Amino acid sequence: MSVVIIGVDPGKSAGVAEIVDGRMVRIFQGPGGQAMDLIELILKDHSGHADRRVSIACERFIQGNQAHSHQPEAQQMVGLVLRAGHHHGVSVDLQAPSDALAIGQGPLLQRAGLWPLASDVRQADADDVRMAVRHAVLYMARHHASLFQRLVRSALID
Repeated sequence: MSVVIIGVDPGKSAGVAEIVDGRMVRIFQGPGGQAMDLIELILKDHSGHADRRVSIACERFIQGNQAHSHQPEAQQMVGLVLRAGHHHGVSVDLQAPSDALAIGQGPLLQRAGLWPLASDVRQADADDVRMAVRHAVLYMARHHASLFQRLVRSALID
């Protein structure tokens, strides 16, 4: 059975990463609306395939009391991701950004072939899509430990 994890970093500038069996398949960084279009496309592409287990790993957004932390686009996108997951019968795991950053360190992801470059997403940086990858990797570690173990081993051996 294939494991499909859609990593999402919601926001005005959003990141999406489709990871299938530990390999990066599709990535995107840009406007939240376009990110949602890609998420819907990925979900449709995998729907109806009994040999695929699809999940979404999305950054949990917690609004703080300070005005500068108010991000309505991120909040709205999380709601849309939850709705899309429900509509397609796919689990959505909301995760803390600190956990994703802790598990998805750059050197490990680079060696595993899971480190998008700015040129890959045609942007000035790849920060949002890298965060989406980190959320997918965190989900993999929590829910697909043997796949995560293979990823880590391949990154350490190569």
